Amino acid sequence: MKSAFIGLLLTAAGSLSTACGWALQKQGYNIVQRSETAVMKNLHWWIGFILIAITQPLYLVGISMVNQSTIGVVGPISIIANLLLAKFYLKENIRKWEVIGVLLFIPGCIITLLSASMKNQRYTQQEFNKVFFSSTSMGYLVSNIFCILIGLLLSYFILAAQEKCEMEEDHEAEDSDTSEDSLLNQTSASLMAEKGTVTCRKSTDLPDDILILPSSTESKGNDTSFFSSPGWKILPMICFPYSACFSTSLTMTLSRSLSGFALTDGSGGFTNIEPYIYMGCIGACAIFSYYLLNKALKYFDTMYVVPLFRAFDLYHNILSGGVFLREFGQYSPKQLGVFILGVTICIISILLLLCGEKGNKPKATTK
Repeated sequence: MKSAFIGLLLTAAGSLSTACGWALQKQGYNIVQRSETAVMKNLHWWIGFILIAITQPLYLVGISMVNQSTIGVVGPISIIANLLLAKFYLKENIRKWEVIGVLLFIPGCIITLLSASMKNQRYTQQEFNKVFFSSTSMGYLVSNIFCILIGLLLSYFILAAQEKCEMEEDHEAEDSDTSEDSLLNQTSASLMAEKGTVTCRKSTDLPDDILILPSSTESKGNDTSFFSSPGWKILPMICFPYSACFSTSLTMTLSRSLSGFALTDGSGGFTNIEPYIYMGCIGACAIFSYYLLNKALKYFDTMYVVPLFRAFDLYHNILSGGVFLREFGQYSPKQLGVFILGVTICIISILLLLCGEKGNKPKATTK
């Protein structure tokens, strides 16, 4: 029980560090978009990177002390820190639904933790391989990977079309300003040419070559890209957090299995090649998750990104613990019902943070 409590505290500390890191990296992207400098040269981005990197050891130690389905509930605590950072540091608008969501999350988190199992179940290498490579686990893994690949492919097409559309709009605005300046100059020259006449001519008296100006609405109609509609932005906004959190949940599952190998099998648990393959997968999934996080921060506000990341993080950690590690077998029917109720309240409260019209449009910045 004591070790589980320490594991929860370490995970909570990691979540708060992650919230600070996300806010700093988002500020770095904001500065880059205004100054048109490289993001790798921005100090805010690097400090955020360090804070996020620090969280990984905390998560790894925490996951070795408590079940994955239990520890997943603590991660979304960072939304409270994120709300404060978004308001006072990033100067983003905070709406009443976001405050309601945070207030609703607190009792949901308490209900979930009170009903969660604090038993630290560990697997030997043989036991883990049996449950991880079962038909249920493989079906869950393959179906998620397939959906993620399709979603990411569509997301990149959508963002490319959105960036192209915004660049065309910028060019149209510049052309429109140039044409308006030319019209004013020609009109002024025509008026000054009239001897002693100060009466302005009507627009219909102007030469035909300066009557027709480029219309932005007409130019927009020339864009035939299927993914240029702003409504398509919802897909990458959801796909990036979903994919990153699924990768993170795999790192948690595999990290928990490795801690079990070390404690139950001793040094003999690492004589085979499987643990080292799992270590490589942990590193690859962590890098992939961090890459998708930065993609999401680049194109959307943290008040979009963080709630979605935390909702999917909670969802995937609970399902991964239940499917891959069979942790739901530790619950009585009543305990499981209360646990699901608490988790449902937490997810609803997180999704409430998305209510209202906010968020950045995808930017064409590639630096």
